[in-house]
Amino acid sequence: MKGEFAMQKQIVKNLISIYTAKILDAKTNIDVLMINPTSIPEHSDFTKELDKHITEIATAKEKIAVLEDDLAYLGKDH
Repeated sequence: MKGEFAMQKQIVKNLISIYTAKILDAKTNIDVLMINPTSIPEHSDFTKELDKHITEIATAKEKIAVLEDDLAYLGKDH
């Protein structure tokens, strides 16, 4: 039973790492677009593109919150 709990905690840690990486990736993309909007010429609708990355951040943060709040029994020490 104790081994199963350790595995569950590792899975939660892995998911948090994945979502954190998605947040960092989206922030990088936002920075690139804001600093040099012509760096990606096929994206002429910058507002839509920025909104896409903001949505990615919001979604990843929501998922982390679910893991930390709603699945707290798995442990928060990540």
